[in-house]
Amino acid sequence: MRRTSWLLLIVLAGCSDSADGTGGASIVGGRGEGAAAASVGGAPGVGGAVASGGAATGGDAGEGGGGYPASEVDCHPREVSSAHGAYFRKVSSGASAELQTIHAVGVLPRVVIDTARWFSTQDPALFHQNGPLDRPSLYLGGRGGGTEVDAGLTWDRVYHTDGRPTWTDDLESGSDGGDLSRRFVETANGDVESVLGAHRPEGLTGLIEDFAFRPYWRAAGVWANPPVGSAQNVYFYPEQGFRMQVRTAGPDQLELTINDDEGLGKHFSTTFAAPGWNRGGAQSFKRVHAIDQFTVIDGARVGLESADLDVLPTATRVEMARWTEVRVLGAQGAELTWLDCDAPAVVGSDALFQASYDEIFLLWEQTPLGGETSVIAPFSP
Repeated sequence: MRRTSWLLLIVLAGCSDSADGTGGASIVGGRGEGAAAASVGGAPGVGGAVASGGAATGGDAGEGGGGYPASEVDCHPREVSSAHGAYFRKVSSGASAELQTIHAVGVLPRVVIDTARWFSTQDPALFHQNGPLDRPSLYLGGRGGGTEVDAGLTWDRVYHTDGRPTWTDDLESGSDGGDLSRRFVETANGDVESVLGAHRPEGLTGLIEDFAFRPYWRAAGVWANPPVGSAQNVYFYPEQGFRMQVRTAGPDQLELTINDDEGLGKHFSTTFAAPGWNRGGAQSFKRVHAIDQFTVIDGARVGLESADLDVLPTATRVEMARWTEVRVLGAQGAELTWLDCDAPAVVGSDALFQASYDEIFLLWEQTPLGGETSVIAPFSP
């Protein structure tokens, strides 16, 4: 089911007391990034215009800046991390050898992309990097045996089943949202048509690269996605319900599972190497949603953390990301804890967050089950 309408949410809030080379978004918690030669500019067909509906630009927590409902006070204690270069909202468990699994239920956020922050190259080997320099993500993970793990969904290019990259006419979110009539490909003769076969006489004019949430996993610095064109390469869309789990699957092994929560039959699962996990030592789990950022240095696309840079202003927003529940389990699925208000929120070391965290991360519906609805609304340029 789709999220409750934005208008209804405002009314309710006012009445209450909140490794195939085709990925590469910089991810909080052991992130890394390879450089890519190219130039930066406005998105194709939209003249570099910033997406409509600017982000929140100030105001204390609770004032409802940027047109959003008044934010709740963050119920989580806070810890400051050395990680920086991404707008991330992270909540983490304590560390214990008993912890074996993290399981979450939620709703993917609506995405608004700043099309003025765009990367474009004509190098075919680097086409997978074309698109927004801001990449939303929502994922689970943790740390065990000295290995940091991130595994979940990241904003990535949509590829047709035959491997061709796709385009969309949704210039606000940059995603067709699962509507195949708004997903376009180039044909062998240079024409452009929807994947349903409808010819588009304007060609690529007025289109931008098509994106959606795509599975990924990362451990010990190794990034991976499901192969393009494979049955495993499934996409999830904004405002879609999901179930996500990361569990130990043997010594040095973790399993990631993602299902839709709307009866659509979407399913993804993979087991991957995670050196040091499930070796009897203490391990912790986390849930994160973020806007991961890149910049362009000397024509190369570089992750901000790799460049040792703090976050940049952007009009990109992640709206109404919802964690309905987040459970941490032990052996045989025994329920050990929830990532509730006792679990710390980990804040990046970016100077902006020390002064303005509560103006950027707006929170509602915080619950004892680890639930939380939030908006990430960076300051606009």
